[in-house]
Amino acid sequence: MFEHLQQLFASARATLRPILPKWLRGGVPIVPVVRLAGVIGFSTPLKPGLTLASVARPLERAFKMRHARAVALLINSPGGSAGRSHLVILSIRPFAKEKKRPVIAFVEEVAASGDYMIACAADEIVADPSSIVG
Repeated sequence: MFEHLQQLFASARATLRPILPKWLRGGVPIVPVVRLAGVIGFSTPLKPGLTLASVARPLERAFKMRHARAVALLINSPGGSAGRSHLVILSIRPFAKEKKRPVIAFVEEVAASGDYMIACAADEIVADPSSIVG
């Protein structure tokens, strides 16, 4: 019975493979992206900022993706609270260590103060020469 189901599944997969998008066929590297934008620690209903509460779930989902090869942090923020930044760092590194995945920080325009701290939690930081980092 079990062998019959395996053969049926393999046949269905071979039939559907040509019409599936490339990312569903397998073999394509998957890198989930977590966007970090806004002032750290300052949040209003009309202008959401970065807090541990707003970042924890996307980070958890990114690290739980089964076949992801790395996790990318897309950073664009003027910074903010050092304490809140440290809390975000403390949530990134345990996930990376547990899942054995590299973290790559990409700076869009600005990664200042607290966001530079968060970028330093990554294994690698990639920034455009015109980005403001520090």
